[in-house]
Amino acid sequence: MNRIEESLSEPEAVQFWGTGWFWGLIALVSALPFTIAPLPMMPDYFSHMARYHVVNHGAESPYLARYYEFHWTLIGNLGVDLLMVPLGTMFPTETAARLVAGLIPMLTVAGIFSVAKAAWGRIEAPALLALPLIYSANFAFGFVNFNLAVALALLGIALWIRGAEWSALVRWLVFGPLSVIVWVAHLSGWAIMLVIIACWETRAAYTRGTTPAKAIARAAAKALPVALPLLLILVWRSGVNGPASIIADVPMFNFRTKLRW
Repeated sequence: MNRIEESLSEPEAVQFWGTGWFWGLIALVSALPFTIAPLPMMPDYFSHMARYHVVNHGAESPYLARYYEFHWTLIGNLGVDLLMVPLGTMFPTETAARLVAGLIPMLTVAGIFSVAKAAWGRIEAPALLALPLIYSANFAFGFVNFNLAVALALLGIALWIRGAEWSALVRWLVFGPLSVIVWVAHLSGWAIMLVIIACWETRAAYTRGTTPAKAIARAAAKALPVALPLLLILVWRSGVNGPASIIADVPMFNFRTKLRW
């Protein structure tokens, strides 16, 4: 047993910043900017909000119906859009969008707390350094689908760590659907979850006394349930017509370009 493991095995008083109530308070505070007017300046967020209104109320307006129409298709970038379908019918568009946007930092705080708790058994002080990152540049620009996916990914990573002893069947039953949910929220959030889980499993396999190549192979095999959305990417990019095909042609989704760089 190394020194870190020895220190973790020693019981010690929980500091206030390691308690659930403190993190719950931080989660509530993180949503405060969305409870006041005007809204924070998040450029892309307002574009999203306009789309939500077209989705839920576009057909009700002759002017909007004249210039816009909306068709659903399965892509890896639908997180908040799907939440806005029920919420947008219960609340005005801006109110519903505020609720969802305010939920994202709260979920991210919960994700950081859950990962730290699962990995260490308690909240270590460095976890506090991650809290300012809930208002990262991506969130400030209003990339709400991506940030929702990251929050869900953190919760999924924590669940994966806690389920270390689960059978392969249970992992498939739990993380197959969960990975699809994160992918639908945003492809990049799912990719973050896949990479971190693969790294976690590689480290775990390597510390059991195997070679790096075997550790990577074992980690890849174990993380296969989380890789399930790769099939969705193939379907998304194959023979799709309309708006989705435009998205698929964007350079960030061009795998030949990625390999070349």
